[in-house]
Parts: sequence; structure tokens; C-alpha cells
Amino acid sequence: MGNQRDFRSFQFRDAVYRVHSTHFSAVSRKIRRLWNELEQFIRLNPQFAHALQPLSIIPENPPESARRMIEASQAANVGPMAAVAGTFAQIAAQTGQESGDRETNGETIIENGGDVFLYIQQPLNLGLWLGPTSPFRHLAFRIEPADSPLAVCSSSSILGHSMSFGQCDLFTVFSRDASLADAAATAFCNRVHTHHDLQSAVETVVGISKIEGAVAIKGEKLAMAGTTPQLIRHADRDLQRKVTRHDRSEKF
Repeated sequence: MGNQRDFRSFQFRDAVYRVHSTHFSAVSRKIRRLWNELEQFIRLNPQFAHALQPLSIIPENPPESARRMIEASQAANVGPMAAVAGTFAQIAAQTGQESGDRETNGETIIENGGDVFLYIQQPLNLGLWLGPTSPFRHLAFRIEPADSPLAVCSSSSILGHSMSFGQCDLFTVFSRDASLADAAATAFCNRVHTHHDLQSAVETVVGISKIEGAVAIKGEKLAMAGTTPQLIRHADRDLQRKVTRHDRSEKF
């Protein structure tokens, strides 16, 4: 994610975060508070944690994170927990930007297992990672400062520990709304079973309000729709090392 940026990592619950921010302490504290708040809400509303579809009964007075997740799940037709990583990344990134004078805050980038929310002042090359043998392993999104704030959220049937009902190597969604991008990436990754599904999936997802663009990859096929950052080739030999993984993860 940019050779001149310093990232710090921390693990909380089952999530691993990479953070670039001059306000790392405020960002990491916010993420822990969000988890504690959501877990308390789930104890009172256990269906929130297990639903694979939008909730039929909406709990009263949910915390802000849960409200965003519920709205995203309704738009993408998945369970609300499909939006948790993107939601926390955006709220925490906003905390980083608000933790001092805006003119001196600089950048905030938060990444959690393929879900990214960013405020940048210099261009950022965001590499695609599908394993060391993928024909697309040398590609990256070139994100310009004018594109931010931006959510880049991805779902995969072959990477990570999240549940997937599809057979898509990578489905990436771009939006200013990270909750929506995260939920939609999960929902449409589930819809891809063969390479024939790729183009229809990306074209359908960009029809959802507030989603700007999408990229889907399966095997040697790639499909794009909407407005996406430029795809470029990168030569970052350390990309695999930069991929976030839980300390118990054995993948790649």
C-alpha cells in the first residue's frame, strides 16, 4: 500500500487491522469501542449476528455502527454482519481525521482483511492479492487523492475465513459508503459460480445507489463496471508480506 507510508498493525477479536494515521491511538481505541458496543447490542439481539438475510424485525435504537450495517444489508440483501469490517473501518477512519486540526491531520488509511477506507493526500497503489500464482498478482488500483474518501471492499471465496456461498476469487466494490461496499462485495461474490457470471454481477452491483464501480475476478477472467480507479502493474516484491492475516491463518 505505498512504500513511503508507515503502517501499524493490531489484532482485536478475530480481526487484524493495518492503520496509517498520525492518530493511531485514537483509531485503535475507537475500533475496540465499536466492537464492545456491537457485542453488547448482539447480546440483546442475537439474531443480528447470525442472519444471512436482512433482519425482518429491526431492533429499536441500535448503535450507529449497527444502524449502518442494517441499512447496507437491506440494500445488498445479505445479513448485517456482512458489513461489519467496512463499517468499522469508515467510522474509525473518520475518528482519525477528526482527532486534530484538519489541515495537519494528513492521511488516514484503515485496512481489515481486504476492506479498506482511506483519506489520502498523495496517490496510493493498492495491490490486488489472490495468491502467489494468480495471473493478476502484479496488478494494483491507482487511487488518486481526488477519489478519497473512498471505501475499497473485497470478498473472496478462496481467501480469508469469512463464509462464502460463491466461487469468485475476488469481488471488489468501490463506494463512499464502506458499509454498503462491504455488504455488496459479499452479496455479489456469492453470486459468482463460473466466469460467465462475472460481467453480469459487476453490472448489476453498480446499479445499486451509491456504488461507484466494481471489479470481479475468477481464474484468468476479469470483469469491470462503473467508475473504478485505474488498474496498473506494480513491482512490489513485499506485497505478500503486507497482506493482513490473523495470527492463526495458514492461507498463503
